[in-house]
Amino acid sequence: MLINFSNYYKKIKENKLSVVLVLFFLAMLFLTILSSCRQNTVESAKIKTVAEIQTIDKRQFDQFVLTSKDVSGNIQETSFVVVAGNNLNVRSKPNVSAEVNAILPIADRLQIIFQKPHKEKINNFEGTWILATGDKARGWIFDFFIAYPSKFQTLYTPSAKQSTFINPQDKQTYTFTFQDTNFTLTPGPVQGKMYRFRDLIWAKPDNYYDTPQKELYFFYLDQKGQLKLEN
Repeated sequence: MLINFSNYYKKIKENKLSVVLVLFFLAMLFLTILSSCRQNTVESAKIKTVAEIQTIDKRQFDQFVLTSKDVSGNIQETSFVVVAGNNLNVRSKPNVSAEVNAILPIADRLQIIFQKPHKEKINNFEGTWILATGDKARGWIFDFFIAYPSKFQTLYTPSAKQSTFINPQDKQTYTFTFQDTNFTLTPGPVQGKMYRFRDLIWAKPDNYYDTPQKELYFFYLDQKGQLKLEN
């Protein structure tokens, strides 16, 4: 009986060792999976941590736009800006040495995705870098050379009485009629006031903040001071 008991005890010890080895293997597997998940989270955070974004390709840009609601920082997904100077450089990185992706004309519109929190001076011009996208370009722009909606505070009185243009979308002819700082756009009619920032003029409808579809009409002053509709 003693011999049989001894053999039985050995089997128990062997089984315990097997259990320990199995538990050790499962623990190592769990730690490996956890480490992999953390690494994936860090890789995702590289896109979500907008302050660290430098050069980004189209896939990263699209992913950033989709995830930007989850990012803490100065995110302005619905904000538009207008180019306030001619031949504005759009760069691949937020610095003046970066590659130029595109050059934009005055009065061109962009949508802000992200604005860096700290201001800096470039050739005595103070501003911040913004990440923006539009029909003609996406990339980094120094915002001293753009106009935010809040910048249009000064009322403007055009010297011309009318301005006519053809809408490229519906091919219809539209006419602005000016009287002092007021305008009427027909057909419509749409009424509002003219506001100026530098050489940009915004024809801002009276009901701009009440309409879900906000029409944006911008003019600019050419070298002769003549009013021109955006390009």
